[in-house]
Amino acid sequence: MLKKILAVIAVVGSFLSALFYVLMKQAKDEKKILDTEIKKEREAEQKANEVRKENEKKLDKVKSGNNLDSFNECINILSDNKKQR
Repeated sequence: MLKKILAVIAVVGSFLSALFYVLMKQAKDEKKILDTEIKKEREAEQKANEVRKENEKKLDKVKSGNNLDSFNECINILSDNKKQR
């Protein structure tokens, strides 16, 4: 009788062990996926900030007093916008 009880407890223990192993593996996989998504979002934000800074520099040049430089910079901004599309 005692051996049967110990056998049942061993089966339940092995089942729970396997279950927790699977759940931990799934959690690790989900964490890895979330980490890669966060990394991609950060890279996209950094790229957007770089583009924003470049655009601010171009706009400062456009607003400068020299008309020829302003005109040329406007042409560059418009051509950059066409390339991005």
